[in-house]
Amino acid sequence: MTTDARTHVRWRLPACDIYESSAGLEIFADLPGARRQDLSVAAHGDELVIETHLPEEHAAADMPCYRRKFRLPVYVDHNAIRARLQAGVLRLTLPVAEPAAAQTIEIEE
Repeated sequence: MTTDARTHVRWRLPACDIYESSAGLEIFADLPGARRQDLSVAAHGDELVIETHLPEEHAAADMPCYRRKFRLPVYVDHNAIRARLQAGVLRLTLPVAEPAAAQTIEIEE
């Protein structure tokens, strides 16, 4: 558990399982008590962030706040990432991006 000095929020690191297949990656994060409307998943560059954002009335009620960061491999297609929350488990599907076609680069004089 970590504390953010700016907001005094005590973050919990959710337990996660990560599986890799030829189709890509799957991440299962245990987020008991988390609601879909309070959860955000964002991919920025090579980083994936899972985080809860609780409304004021829940923040004071000792509800758990979760935050977890992952470094993404270059082959993940950011535009095709899918997320689903069911029974307190967030399932993220991160498909493999199409490999870039080989390209010849001209050398300028």
